[in-house]
Amino acid sequence: FTVEPLNQCLYAVVSTEGPESLRAIDVAIPTKPRLVASVPDFGFSLAAHGNSIYVGQRSLTIYDFTDPATLRLVGYLYLTLHNRVTDIAARGPYAYLVDEGYGLRIVDASDPAQPEEVGNLNLRCPTYLALDESRAVVAGCTGLTIVDVRDPAHPVELGSYDDRSTGLVHDVAASGNYAYLGTLYQGVVALRFLRDRVPGEIGTAGGTLT
Repeated sequence: FTVEPLNQCLYAVVSTEGPESLRAIDVAIPTKPRLVASVPDFGFSLAAHGNSIYVGQRSLTIYDFTDPATLRLVGYLYLTLHNRVTDIAARGPYAYLVDEGYGLRIVDASDPAQPEEVGNLNLRCPTYLALDESRAVVAGCTGLTIVDVRDPAHPVELGSYDDRSTGLVHDVAASGNYAYLGTLYQGVVALRFLRDRVPGEIGTAGGTLT
């Protein structure tokens, strides 16, 4: 079950199992949500940017939502994945995908009808993703990795954090010079990036960012 806000939170896109598994819901009146469109396309992950909706499973599917009554299929990209797309984020013309068995994959969707993978990076235990400014934060297992994505064709690993005492990571968010991990044993763990874009050592949750 995945939910993603769309069009300044006037709509929500929901992915669930079932015959009409991808649904667009009008939430302009929060107390009266209304189904406006649906298609049979279940995804493990969703992202929305502008009028585009990105659905990840073992491939990437792109829908256009310019007409609120229609989820129109506009593009599809088959990916040779090691496992499945567990998280997606979109910014500008690019979609950033987490391939659970491999790492980060970057897709140029400037032409939604012909999306193309332009860069990738093998990472340890990738599952969750957050974007902030020029960085992608990829988390999983008991830590995270920070990736410089200023050049989408050549993503570069900047640093990593790992602390087994937190237990498994269940999600990640990033804002400014901070990343936030949702963890099994210690709840939310806050990490601070030092020296502007370069990760530095911190003491949160007894771990270090190197």
